[in-house]
Amino acid sequence: MKLSTCIRKLILPLVILSVFFAITTAVAALFPNGPGYLDDVFELLDLRKERNLATWFESVLLLICAASFVPLVGLAERLADGRRTFRWLFLLFAVGCVYLSADESAMIHEKVGTLFERATGVTEGSAIDGRGFSWLLVFGPIALGGLCLIPFTLGRVISGMPVETRRKRAAWLLLVGMVLCVPAVLVLEWLEACTVGRVGLAMTLTAFEESLELVPALCLVSCNSILSAAYHL
Repeated sequence: MKLSTCIRKLILPLVILSVFFAITTAVAALFPNGPGYLDDVFELLDLRKERNLATWFESVLLLICAASFVPLVGLAERLADGRRTFRWLFLLFAVGCVYLSADESAMIHEKVGTLFERATGVTEGSAIDGRGFSWLLVFGPIALGGLCLIPFTLGRVISGMPVETRRKRAAWLLLVGMVLCVPAVLVLEWLEACTVGRVGLAMTLTAFEESLELVPALCLVSCNSILSAAYHL
């Protein structure tokens, strides 16, 4: 079975699991003082927690997202108008998703944010000092750069798709969904920093933000799968 076919078959299970973990995260946030045995269960299923089943799933999802770019590397060889350079961009996107997967497992961005705060004192004396929120200052520009580069690259490929209106429209919608969700996640992270100390609101924002993080990866996997099928990769 081709890699692109295998990934395409995984999309529905990934969507179902994403909805499941979004629901369990919401329940954990809305009912933080449930029975002890339920707390133990939701501790494993809460995207807000670290190193549990939910974050392991998110890490796997990002690895699958990385794999979904691999068939497009071969497509780049067949593109005209100087777009062969897209091969390296697709490889870069795949490597970026692998990094994000590792980051999700190892909490790299939080640790980098904490180190940045210690080195610069940018949050000294504030309520968020030592919490690592300043990773937004380090990785935010990189995320926004990727937000420009990925739509440009995939948009060119979508434009060159064989004329299949339904699939082309779906690919565009998925790409737009990814573009909208990434800045939304960054804004929610910033709002979390602003609401430190307001426990109820902060927990709700965190639950929503962590669940929303799944959407860009799902959009990219689905968009790349449509492109792989359209170009018979």
